[in-house]
Amino acid sequence: SSDLVKAFLANNEIGAKINFPLACDPDRKTFEAYMTAFGQAQVPRAFVVDRRGSLVWYGHPLAGLEFVLQQVLADKFDLDSAKRTLGAEELQKDYFLQIATNAGAADVRLLGRKIAADGAGNPWLLNNFAWQILKDFQRDKRDLELALQASKSACASTDWQRPTFLDTHALALYANGDTAEAIRLQKKAVALCTDEGLRLRLEQSLKAFESGATNAPNQQAGSAETPKASSEESK
Repeated sequence: SSDLVKAFLANNEIGAKINFPLACDPDRKTFEAYMTAFGQAQVPRAFVVDRRGSLVWYGHPLAGLEFVLQQVLADKFDLDSAKRTLGAEELQKDYFLQIATNAGAADVRLLGRKIAADGAGNPWLLNNFAWQILKDFQRDKRDLELALQASKSACASTDWQRPTFLDTHALALYANGDTAEAIRLQKKAVALCTDEGLRLRLEQSLKAFESGATNAPNQQAGSAETPKASSEESK
């Protein structure tokens, strides 16, 4: 109820950070019309409706919402590209299930490249896809070339200005044996970073690259950048 929400905000530190309107959904009608209708279970989730009243995008608010809103308001939003991107997000689930047991299969490799191609409209998706490949699977099952391709596309789409995206691509470079370029890019990520906590983690990864550590550095740089498909808590 609205009373419960008001009481929570008044007695929780998050209340002071809320600078946007909130609404209650006591009968869950909005939840059913959006979350349930589109098969969404994890929150937070944002839904964008254009001027014509059509739902054109949905996803985690940190996974490109600001970019989508800018495109919609400027009448530059590509609906076909958005549909392909949503499809690519769903295909990731199949990809990681298949790669766990059949990593070397040609159809699995093709699926990975389809995700990278169809997800080109959302650099946040590509960044997270590359990060999952690099961090969440056994070394002999990682498609390092795909991680390099996806992370490079994410960086290029954002003009090489997002530290966490650079961080992912640097790790992909490192994993592919290009230590010198990984160091160069990680230094740029550190220089661009304005968050002190994040910068410290980026610097730790840089030191690991510079030391030539045998194992890939334990990076956690992008914890607030783009949600991981399984937990909504990754880059």
